[in-house]
Amino acid sequence: ELIERAAHRFAAWGEVLAVTDDYAERDTVIAMGGFASSCREFIRQVEGTLGEQAEDIRHHNRRERNHFQRAH
Repeated sequence: ELIERAAHRFAAWGEVLAVTDDYAERDTVIAMGGFASSCREFIRQVEGTLGEQAEDIRHHNRRERNHFQRAH
């Protein structure tokens, strides 16, 4: 019930994502217009995003280092 109440209350401020392995809770949140994810899928998405971000930072730093070296 806590997830359902929170999803209902937070919907006024934007999209709601419920992360739970309870299928009934996920179905309820989706029926209320929110999004739902299993715990394992959410962790996989977060890890993937962190990996992409780390690669973007490495690429940016490499580009900046090359630009700085050419300027001197």
